[in-house]
Amino acid sequence: MNNQPQNPVYKYRKLIFIFLIVLLTVITGISNIDEISESLKIMFNTRLDSVIILIILLILYILIDAKLLQVSIDSNIKFVDSLLINLAGGFFSGITPLYIGSYPSRFYYLNQKSIPTDKILSGLTVKGLVYQIVISIFMILGLLIGGLKVVNSGGYQTLLILGIVYSVIITTFLIMISTFSSFNKLIIKLINKLSFKSKKINENKEKISNSVTNYYINSRRVYNDPLYSFKVYFYTFIKQIIFYSFPIVVFHGLGMDVNSYLFEIVAISTLMVIIVAVVPTPGGMGASEMAFIILFGVIYLDSTTLNAGLLIYRLFSYYLLIILGLIATLYLQAKKPIK
Repeated sequence: MNNQPQNPVYKYRKLIFIFLIVLLTVITGISNIDEISESLKIMFNTRLDSVIILIILLILYILIDAKLLQVSIDSNIKFVDSLLINLAGGFFSGITPLYIGSYPSRFYYLNQKSIPTDKILSGLTVKGLVYQIVISIFMILGLLIGGLKVVNSGGYQTLLILGIVYSVIITTFLIMISTFSSFNKLIIKLINKLSFKSKKINENKEKISNSVTNYYINSRRVYNDPLYSFKVYFYTFIKQIIFYSFPIVVFHGLGMDVNSYLFEIVAISTLMVIIVAVVPTPGGMGASEMAFIILFGVIYLDSTTLNAGLLIYRLFSYYLLIILGLIATLYLQAKKPIK
């Protein structure tokens, strides 16, 4: 019986193919926009200072997200390894529907570094839980500063509601598995029952039970360890603030009025994350573009310039991350795992 996690390149090979098809569809759709040639001209005339800021923000986003993974796992892992694994995880997250490849791929590569399974699972659980809480906080702030009005104008109420429901379900599940000891006891009881039926489980019953208990204890650190909790929340907040800043810098670089619509831009940025999360396309492709055009189109009426903003925004918030993640994945695939 093979208990090793499956290589994500093999596991998601069909989804990688689907990603390429969706990517070509999106590119074809964008290329058929009447103003695309003008939008490209505007895009290449973006202010140099804004391009530099976008590059700096992207680098900071990547470094902070890698630090967040390192802090969440809180094990003997070098920052450079955390950086590469997180980039690879971002690649699989971006090419799979509903980001389902995110944690399995990170788990696989962290496992290759001989980090204990319970540490990996608890760390990824905490990372996911805190992320859901933080984006929910930003979503509420976004609604309070005018986001609801923009969403109503764009006709995205249904997707926003679905996004909120989806976020609540995910957050509730993560809270349950990381909070309630009854859940932990239920798993251990199940292991004890299965041990009578399976010789393999019976031989490793104590080891499996200890792993489940350690997972529960490590996951509880987000509630019991103030310093650990502060670090995870701090890096998550900074990471999201950077991500929500991309549209502001993009619109500034295109010479669009940012000061008059600053709150609306921030509000839309926070709500887009919730809305796009429920759309089952790789990395929210197609949905992200449509949400960007429709929602920001409520405040910016120049469609040609807005299309240029979309191209720049998706380049820095998605496609460059995919490219860097692919490079990191190929590098990790070529390395031999630690014994």
